[in-house]
Amino acid sequence: MVKRLLFSLLFLSVFSPVYAGQVHKEVLENGMTVLVQEMPSSEVLSIDAYIKTGSAVEGEYSGTGISHFIEHMLFKGTAKRPVGAIAKEVKALGGTINASTSFDYTIYTLNLPSGNFERGLDIIADMVVHSAFDPAEVEKEREVIHGEMRLYHDRPDRRLSDLVFNNVYIRHPYRHPIIGYPSLFDGITREGLYAYYKSRYIPNDIILSVAGPVHSQKALPLIKEAFKDFKPRPYPQHNTPQEPPQIAQRRFEDHFATPLVRFSLAYQGVSVADPDLYALDVLAMALGQGEGSRLYQDIYEKKKLVEGISASNFTPQDKGMFAIEGVMSKDNLSVVLEETKSVIEQIQRSGLDAEELAKTKRQVLSQFVFSNQTSSSLAYRAAVDEAMTGDPYFSKKYVDAVKNIGNEDIKRAAQRYLRDDHLTIAVLRPMQGGLASGTLEVKPQKSDIQKIVLDNGLTVLLGEDHSTGVIAMDCVFNAGTRQENPGLSGLSTLVSRVWTKGVEKNVENRGGFLSGFAGRNSIGLSMNVLSDDLSFALDAMQGLLAQPSFPADEIEHEKTNMAADIDARDDDIAAVGFKELFQILYLTHPFGRDVLGTKESVQRITRPDVVGYYQRFVRADNAVLAVFGDFDPASVTREIRKKFSGLSKGKPRLKEFQEPPPDRTREKTVAMDKEQAVVMMGFQAPVLKDKDRWAMEVIDALLGSGLSGRLFIKVRDELGEAYTVGSDYTPGMDAGVLSLFVLTTEDKIDSVKGILTRQAQALVAEDVTDEEIRSAKAYLKGTFKMGLDTPAALASLTALNELYGLGYDFHKDFDARINAVTKQDIRRVARKYLDARKSAVVTIKKRPNV
Repeated sequence: MVKRLLFSLLFLSVFSPVYAGQVHKEVLENGMTVLVQEMPSSEVLSIDAYIKTGSAVEGEYSGTGISHFIEHMLFKGTAKRPVGAIAKEVKALGGTINASTSFDYTIYTLNLPSGNFERGLDIIADMVVHSAFDPAEVEKEREVIHGEMRLYHDRPDRRLSDLVFNNVYIRHPYRHPIIGYPSLFDGITREGLYAYYKSRYIPNDIILSVAGPVHSQKALPLIKEAFKDFKPRPYPQHNTPQEPPQIAQRRFEDHFATPLVRFSLAYQGVSVADPDLYALDVLAMALGQGEGSRLYQDIYEKKKLVEGISASNFTPQDKGMFAIEGVMSKDNLSVVLEETKSVIEQIQRSGLDAEELAKTKRQVLSQFVFSNQTSSSLAYRAAVDEAMTGDPYFSKKYVDAVKNIGNEDIKRAAQRYLRDDHLTIAVLRPMQGGLASGTLEVKPQKSDIQKIVLDNGLTVLLGEDHSTGVIAMDCVFNAGTRQENPGLSGLSTLVSRVWTKGVEKNVENRGGFLSGFAGRNSIGLSMNVLSDDLSFALDAMQGLLAQPSFPADEIEHEKTNMAADIDARDDDIAAVGFKELFQILYLTHPFGRDVLGTKESVQRITRPDVVGYYQRFVRADNAVLAVFGDFDPASVTREIRKKFSGLSKGKPRLKEFQEPPPDRTREKTVAMDKEQAVVMMGFQAPVLKDKDRWAMEVIDALLGSGLSGRLFIKVRDELGEAYTVGSDYTPGMDAGVLSLFVLTTEDKIDSVKGILTRQAQALVAEDVTDEEIRSAKAYLKGTFKMGLDTPAALASLTALNELYGLGYDFHKDFDARINAVTKQDIRRVARKYLDARKSAVVTIKKRPNV
């Protein structure tokens, strides 16, 4: 995976470990740096191997993408683990493994359930030290990366990113795409690839970062033993050309088959080691991060000139950039540029007022806490901090430094860096005809979940957890697409978007997060705050449930935004594939409708429709309120009874639907202006409460789980025909879908269709092996457990399970239900559902004559 950050960038090394606070650091005799963070109450173990090599230090291989190529090859077998064995072993342990390449480094991330440290360490060590680079696998992976290049070429955000980096940097290798240029990439030989791997993957240039339920005194001897034969080598020479100061404004434009105009205003910035980092990061937050930011308020909220706008501060190892990016459906770029300049000049003159500056600092602290609740995030953050600054505690010191930033620092940074002669403007316009017309340290302690039902029927779930210092609150209602009038498709989504208007900023000012959400079966609100804001959060939630405003102008504004989102959806090859697949699989059932609706249906929606939908479904006895995190249950119970007992009740009558499976294969071909092709095959599948659901979960894991699923092995490893391969099981209240999908090339469409059909039928014809079923079950149980590693995740899951009639503690029996699935169950459920004669097939091809 390529990791190239430009848009929606989080600040580098802002969020450091907040758990126990101590990072045990030791440098081994071979020069490898080891970091261990003990998290005794976590059930997830994370091991990260950070390699100090990325695309910016490739030397004679600059622009080839050789670092990214090596990242792929480390999954392709070692001396003792043949091709596919690594993914199978990780899956069998119930874990996940992934990797990414950036400009400055490559990192491998392994997450496992607790108790698997030695096995996980052996896997990481074997990959890093003993990868085989089999010549045949090198060529297969070369084709895979070509598929990845085609996929990136089809993404407008990627095209804009390339345009920005290629012109902000005229000398530094940051200007080259991490994945490389196809012609240069093809020049990499197996011998050159292996020699580069041996020269760069050396212990004295590697950081091993571990976080989770481990003891450093026990872990360090095991790490030393695992890497005892890994000998240090001379450091590679990095004669990286540095970027000269920019002395004049630059402007570049390109065109793309997209309905939206995208732009970036990129100012030459600073590295992570520059003391101006802190002021620029605060400036980015104040300018363009969140709904209370200057650009959002002025250009998006008040003047409604854009569909989205944000600011970020990219601070890599060498000189970075400060970027403002936006998306708009109307081509009014000159107006947007003038308004943006005006906002910047205001800050250059006056800076931020005291309240705004204090709010921004609190947001830093909140994101710091929210972003470091999992072992995976802590392991990654410590490794990056150590590599970039030589200090694994840099993130915590960063937060302290931000607290000391004053208004004069903000003005000085804006004046020094946000100058016209430091600016590069990059614009990606639609092709002709493509534009829409007109348009802190705590003791880990968790308790059992408590369930309370108020007199008005409101179900309340309380989950006490003092390990993070945050509060997660979800309130969910039976509703969603399933309960919409077909002519007003998208109504649920619109309601969820305007529901929080006027309140998000208050929550955001305290460093919290508030959003509405809508799906096929439900609608709701989700809020995260620091624990000392619990009473404020309960007041805010009660107000939203009892007296939302639904302003008419906000409804019209969000309708415009949804139209832009629909354009973006219809420009995304995968999103179009899933939308079309569901539509032809369910012709009458609302499961076949996309949650965004259509432009026509959204345009029909009026304020009375929005208010009527709210009044019908937002009822106390149709709701579940889940509050999880750092609080005292007794006091919270009293507060909830006092604030929420007055909510209206009157449970709505919910519509139910049934639709039989197709009586023959339904096929549809779609033409798009894309180089990639897509093949999707779908089957109706078990619903949420169906006992067959668990066998289908295992089938989904067998077919499409990561690098060891049957589809991945057959389509990618054996044929090298695709980069994105997988399956997805989506169960609903009275409908479900199993989707099989492959992104490939147009000349391989027929062969891919054949593979999908044969793989589905193979599950009917013969039993899966013992190893496969054990591995699939371990993968499901491990990923399920890792997905519940935060209070927010647990609040959401338990609330929805309770709402859907499964019970708030339904998740506790997940392992038992998966374990109970037999080979016979898999064949029976496959026979019942995976009949090619009852399938739907969607093919997306390149539009002719494009």
